[in-house]
Amino acid sequence: MAQAVAQHHEAADGSGFPHGHAAEALTPAAHVLALINRYDRLCNPHHPAKALTPHEALALLFARHKAQFEARTLAAFIRMVGVYPPGTIVQLSDGRYATVQAVNASRPLKPRVLVHDPTVPRSEALLLDLQAQPQLSIQRSLRPDQLPRARYCYFFERALDAQAGEERP
Repeated sequence: MAQAVAQHHEAADGSGFPHGHAAEALTPAAHVLALINRYDRLCNPHHPAKALTPHEALALLFARHKAQFEARTLAAFIRMVGVYPPGTIVQLSDGRYATVQAVNASRPLKPRVLVHDPTVPRSEALLLDLQAQPQLSIQRSLRPDQLPRARYCYFFERALDAQAGEERP
């Protein structure tokens, strides 16, 4: 494990640091840690304004940086977290907003989502399996700052309880 941690900034194409080792010189665990570390940094950078959505991070890793990761590790990671990883905020083809709850390994474009309806309490929100809803699809993924805040704040961030004047989840 110590060797994997020491190698987690190395890249499969030899462009990493501190030694510039290529894929064959890295442990399997180092391949996994390098990929997870990069994904996490894209989603949770030091400057939050530069954060990518999980979907954007995966797309960037695959489109621009796939040579830096061992191919089998990247393919397995994408299969596990899905095209729309859990936590991704999406807009459905019918205009509703939802949060991806679970990946569908057999149909990556059809995950299970928790649909937001401002008239329904969060505890009773509709959980939809998009695989069972052929008429529905994901239109786009969104960053939290792209949501219409007035209608969706209680669902995606902490809200102020007007009655008690206290913050609640």
